[in-house]
Amino acid sequence: MSSKNQYLRLTGLFLFLTVLIILIVCFLQLFVQSTNQLLSDGMYAHYLLNTFSNPFFAILGGVVFSVLVGSSSIIITLLAAIVMAGFPFSSAIFMLLGANIGTTFHSSLSQVIPDAQVDDKRRMMTISSMHYFNNVIAFALFFPLQISTDFLGRSSQYMAQWFDGLISERALDMSALIQPLTESLPMANHPILMIFLFIALIIFFMRVFFIILRLIFDPLVIKILTQQIKHGKMQKRVLLDGIFISSLLQSSSSTIYILMPLVRKITCNIPLIYSLILGINVGTCFTTILFAFLLQSEVALSIGLAHLFYNVFALLIFTYIPLLKELPILASRYLSVCSYGYDKEHH
Repeated sequence: MSSKNQYLRLTGLFLFLTVLIILIVCFLQLFVQSTNQLLSDGMYAHYLLNTFSNPFFAILGGVVFSVLVGSSSIIITLLAAIVMAGFPFSSAIFMLLGANIGTTFHSSLSQVIPDAQVDDKRRMMTISSMHYFNNVIAFALFFPLQISTDFLGRSSQYMAQWFDGLISERALDMSALIQPLTESLPMANHPILMIFLFIALIIFFMRVFFIILRLIFDPLVIKILTQQIKHGKMQKRVLLDGIFISSLLQSSSSTIYILMPLVRKITCNIPLIYSLILGINVGTCFTTILFAFLLQSEVALSIGLAHLFYNVFALLIFTYIPLLKELPILASRYLSVCSYGYDKEHH
């Protein structure tokens, strides 16, 4: 493809990406309004609030929704919207913790390649399961702290206040754009139907959003990942590259999907790949923050920042506390050995 055609292709993709972002924000606003109407109904509000006020039900809901949707970024963006509609902030934090676990289910499936050799399957299982064990161990560490101190809620709300002026002054005002659409839809008569419709549309457009990002950035991401797998030596550089490529794709699952085929035939440094996964977990947090700014909502920004802080805290403890740093690696290696047998790579 000539440089001119490549330029036109990228220009078209970026324009399409801009349209997608506007559509997502519009439907998020409509979702907020319809959810607000649903919560204003005493019966529905009582049922929802009683169910998800229990932290364990909230966590379970986050896990289930994330597994069904296949993306923690989408679930946490929807969480930001329902909190804007009046859903309890504390319950949304626990659902966020659950979503962070549920998203690893699809990452683990990325190592299922029927025609792969046993050694390749063992290596891919080790790497993909590190994502799972990292998130599960992080949850086990942070859940007692969160339920006793609400450190994620307090820190994210405090930081969101710093950006309050920036949100109101610089964010895109979408109210004039969606006003005619809002008035033409019978949300007051059918709030539940409208909620399901808007959720389906948001999931669809965000999925297309992720696909367009992959079309734009796949070559760059593959180049960076290949270089780190073959020649990566510095842990801090690997962490930063993980954050960078995941922030480009806005999805940890998409990044893991790209990573798996690359490690299939290459003997890699497992601890460095784990550092890469820690960075990937952080980079995927910027999706909700982006839409929070466009929604002009401090509470939505608080949810996005809570997701970011959670993964940043996990990165710090799994990087600088030696015992915890080794635990996900050892657990994933043990799982792969139990599944496919012993290999000298795990010696």
